[in-house]
Amino acid sequence: MHGNQLPDEEFQRRYDAFLQYGSAVKAADAIGVTKDAIFRAKKWAARKGLSGTDPVMDGFRIAKVSNALDESGNVLKSYIQQKPELGPEYDIEDGFKRRASTTQVDGEGRVIQAWYKDAKGEPDAQDVAKIMRDALDGFKGIANPKPKPKKLLKDSTFFLPISDLHIGACYRSNDPNLCWGSQDTLNDALSAIEEIIEGSPKSQRAIIQGLGDICDFDSLDPVTPKNKHVLETDMSYGEMLEAAQNLMHFTIDLALRRFGKVHLSMVRGNHDPVTTQAIKSYIKGAYLKEPRVTVDLSDDMHVVHEFYDYMIFCTHTDETKLPAIPGFMASAYREAWGRRRIHLAYGGHTHGAKSEIFDKAGAVCEILPAMIRSNRYTRGHGYDSFRGLKGITFTKDGRVKENKVVFQ
Repeated sequence: MHGNQLPDEEFQRRYDAFLQYGSAVKAADAIGVTKDAIFRAKKWAARKGLSGTDPVMDGFRIAKVSNALDESGNVLKSYIQQKPELGPEYDIEDGFKRRASTTQVDGEGRVIQAWYKDAKGEPDAQDVAKIMRDALDGFKGIANPKPKPKKLLKDSTFFLPISDLHIGACYRSNDPNLCWGSQDTLNDALSAIEEIIEGSPKSQRAIIQGLGDICDFDSLDPVTPKNKHVLETDMSYGEMLEAAQNLMHFTIDLALRRFGKVHLSMVRGNHDPVTTQAIKSYIKGAYLKEPRVTVDLSDDMHVVHEFYDYMIFCTHTDETKLPAIPGFMASAYREAWGRRRIHLAYGGHTHGAKSEIFDKAGAVCEILPAMIRSNRYTRGHGYDSFRGLKGITFTKDGRVKENKVVFQ
């Protein structure tokens, strides 16, 4: 048996040796134990009230003094209990609030010990208001609106669908042909967006349409939002969000140099429902003083655009699948369906599709390829899709021009 597991009799023997020999070293040698064993016996004696008041053990305090008296009131025996010295008085740290407390009491209801559980406090309404005022203090959006380009193609609309970038995702491998990271995805996306925009006709209007899963995860933990599957990532949430915001900012700036008006619309994916809203809100704030930029802040998982003879429906397709889209378009958006002669739908989500097209019931529905490379999941399932991006220019007279960039 060791330490505090020893019976009181053994502690008493060691403490008696200390009293007899006057030092821990001599007592330890005399009874064949270590010096630390004698020190532990001294602490045991202090707790039992056997040490008296002189000296008080280091780190201990006098906790209780009891005297046994004879009939004349003379002290026969003193019981002096020493206990470990108490720490400083407890106080809640700034920014924390009491969440729970547990109190131990004796039979007469007196407090013996108490435990407290604190947690970081949530800001109240006034705190939130102050945080927002401080954050927006002096914010004026962009300094000067960009000049509108000249010689725009009459009655034309440029449409750029961006799907499944999965910024934040990576593939770590000792095979250099498989290994890639977020920066590779961003480099491909930036070069493709620039090439497509610069190579497209100067339209009067541009629609930048996010089709979901621009980012790979949606919280401080790199997991899928619904099923909490752990993802292989190489960015923190803050780094990923900043990269996505910068990408959209870059895209809007390019579009303003090429097109008359720019509209940003983004539907959420199954990987980034909340982050999608954060990106749109950022762009809205960045272009507060740019009248040529509009942003749709709706959190609907579907969006419809109408112009000329076209009705264009956009969704991620993780929930509404291709075969169901034509009927859903005609039912949920019956007025728009009736106003337009040509019905198109664009989606993402299925990385393995080679520009899958479903043409039925009066609508042409297309799944666009993902920009991201294959990760362990897609490679393990044998998905081998080309990667790419395309911009589409629609004109009022019915002409359609596509500008593609494809990565093998």
